[in-house]
Amino acid sequence: MSCETLQFVQKIGSETVDLQLALQCAPLLAGLKISNMLSICRKLYKNVTDILEDSGISYYILRETDKKIIMLLYNERQMESHFLRKDVRRFLGALGYTDFSINALLERFAKRYCDNIGNGEAFPHEMGVFLGYPLEDVKGFIKNQGKNFLYSGYWKVYANMQQKVQIFQKFEYAREFMIMLISEGTGIKEIIEIFNYEELREAVV
Repeated sequence: MSCETLQFVQKIGSETVDLQLALQCAPLLAGLKISNMLSICRKLYKNVTDILEDSGISYYILRETDKKIIMLLYNERQMESHFLRKDVRRFLGALGYTDFSINALLERFAKRYCDNIGNGEAFPHEMGVFLGYPLEDVKGFIKNQGKNFLYSGYWKVYANMQQKVQIFQKFEYAREFMIMLISEGTGIKEIIEIFNYEELREAVV
């Protein structure tokens, strides 16, 4: 994050819903990624759901505590296409997934996620698949136990580093652009609508 953007964040206040969505979910909101996780305090949950209504972005609650709600925000059409891939289904099938409907997949993943967190274990390995990470990098992470990566950005990279670095740069630029718009008074709902237009999205990122 640039110094200028960091100053914007400090000026706006990181507890605002608009800023949290931009900070945590910019790649998804910009149409560059199929999903992002969002950790939000309970008192802001209704604000989030109001913003996402009619936005084209779906959500699923993965875990709740007294203070926090962990959500997976996703593009349903892109997610469905992602889970139609044979290599993704083979990978998930080996982990015990048998029903590949979106709701069934999310339900089982949420249970595994909560079980692991509750037992003090690492996140389930398939989390990367649900976040749309390239399968080659998910498998590389498992094989190398998170070590020996070529690059670490939005995820740990084990193949095609230059391509992934360029993707990360787009993610970062989208996030900084959204924060700049918010600092100028543009609401996140309006920003999502802006990025829904392919021509505008391509002009920005």
